[in-house]
Amino acid sequence: PGGEVGYREVAEWCRARLADHKVPRSIVLVSHLPRTDRGKLDRAALVALAD
Repeated sequence: PGGEVGYREVAEWCRARLADHKVPRSIVLVSHLPRTDRGKLDRAALVALAD
């Protein structure tokens, strides 16, 4: 909490804890997760960030 995480740390965390077929092929780091007006995760906006 409160610290920054880089691509390498996320990739290593995934490889260490997930089965090979579940490790993401790409990782996009964002400063915050987009939310809807109701406070839920805005999945459409999240997908748009990855493009």
